[in-house]
Amino acid sequence: MATEMGIARSTLRDWCGEVPRGDPPTGLTAFARTPEGIAWLHRMVLAAHFSITLRAAGGTRLVSEFLELSGLSAFVGVSDGAQHALNVDLETAVVAVAAEQRTALAEGMPVRQVTVCEDETFHPGICLVAIEPESNLIVLEQYAADRTAAT
Repeated sequence: MATEMGIARSTLRDWCGEVPRGDPPTGLTAFARTPEGIAWLHRMVLAAHFSITLRAAGGTRLVSEFLELSGLSAFVGVSDGAQHALNVDLETAVVAVAAEQRTALAEGMPVRQVTVCEDETFHPGICLVAIEPESNLIVLEQYAADRTAAT
């Protein structure tokens, strides 16, 4: 049943208990056990993951901390495993949507020449890059032993 609802088994097990952790208000507890409440909880957790891990470059531990501080941990599993698995799924979905968008948007774009500029970055070693100057998009990158013109 937990899999069909898209929630962790530990979360469902906690929901089936008498009183959720964190002692939330009775009305909120009742709401969180409805289909609309579950959808709302999913939205809040995904919003936290999107904002914290994808936009602010934080980790899943910060998401867990947010869920605990907000009281949502009364309804949502905050273990590292549960939050990491959800974050992997979110990142996979974002990459898939980005690929779809690139394909859809590319169909309507006119063919044009682009200029690339040579540059380098240093993380963890010398990384030679070719950057399109208008968009600042890195077109190519390759690690190298040195940054001489021949390389």
